[in-house]
Amino acid sequence: MMVSKINTLPEAPSTRTTARMMLSVMCVVLAVTGDVGTVNAGSPNWSDLAWNANGTLLAGFGFQLDVLNGALETIVESDNLYPDTRYDDLQWHPKDDRFVVIERVPIAETNRTQQFITILDAVTLDVITRNALLIEEAMLARSLGWLTNDQIMVEVLLEDTQRIYTLNTETLEVIHSVDVAVNISDVLNIGHGFFSYEDRPALLSVVYCHDCAEEGVRQRLHAVDGITGEILRDVVLPPMMSASQFDINTHGQVAMTTEDSLIIYDLLRDIELPVLIAPLRARFTSDDTISTLDRTLSLRWNPQSTMITLAISNGFNATTPAWAVIVYDAITGEQVQTVSQGVFDPDSVYTVAWHPNGERVVTVNWSNIMTDYSLMLENNAQ
Repeated sequence: MMVSKINTLPEAPSTRTTARMMLSVMCVVLAVTGDVGTVNAGSPNWSDLAWNANGTLLAGFGFQLDVLNGALETIVESDNLYPDTRYDDLQWHPKDDRFVVIERVPIAETNRTQQFITILDAVTLDVITRNALLIEEAMLARSLGWLTNDQIMVEVLLEDTQRIYTLNTETLEVIHSVDVAVNISDVLNIGHGFFSYEDRPALLSVVYCHDCAEEGVRQRLHAVDGITGEILRDVVLPPMMSASQFDINTHGQVAMTTEDSLIIYDLLRDIELPVLIAPLRARFTSDDTISTLDRTLSLRWNPQSTMITLAISNGFNATTPAWAVIVYDAITGEQVQTVSQGVFDPDSVYTVAWHPNGERVVTVNWSNIMTDYSLMLENNAQ
């Protein structure tokens, strides 16, 4: 596999060295190299997966919340306890036997729901602590982050502003709140998340840009201080770049995909250009054809912030459906491993979770099959 580098940037504070590069030759992966471990039934009601810090428990959450052990055996299912509750986000607690969730609970005899920030026991799903603060004033609580032994951050979208709450991790009492100066109608429902900006909690939002569009739709990466609300970075994406999936690591590196590229920005650098651009391609060994996979279903940094997994396909309406789960090197942009691939659309993967050891990934596909893969992360060469 050949890669052409254009430039190398100096090392950024608190991050690994990253390289700005364009790929002048197409990167392809020659074979599926993930060793298949456990295969189990997933749930059609999950939207995401999250491991606890020591990799012994895995939570699947969305319209349902289930907890599995390291062998992917189900321990507890929310459907048996709270059949109508939806889980909008989940962060594991520093005490690895519990997690914090944003719950959406139906209001009796109405068509409305209310949200809670709740700490649940991971084995029983018993409520340990619940905060009803968001019931009265919040339009939508959508993300959790910066979870330490003392505090957790909650992003809330109100009718006219974006607010960040700091809560005590044991009692869920409000320690602090700040409103962010942003037009709430421009905040997009992609690319939001907390990260560390020079040891301060920061919130990334992707914001629609009205006044900066020369042609086509533009988006902005809008990062604010989680305590003061001060704007830390405001990066305008290039014309016609409309990103579909985002993930941000703890070092402030934002990975995103457009129709044909994987792109990484480094929010800790005072630069407006991406530090990486790599094409989305895959070679299918059945007939040795190369497909452009332009529909990203899942994008995830590994725990060490050195690799990225993409679950991508060529769309449900393609003449010959194709999909793949590919591991990218986050520095070079090389495709270092194809975890799985196929041409039967219901088998395409929609979510991927890295194990904390960085050596396994768990995938769930549209047929509700959950698979555990052991990775072999050496570069494949043609």
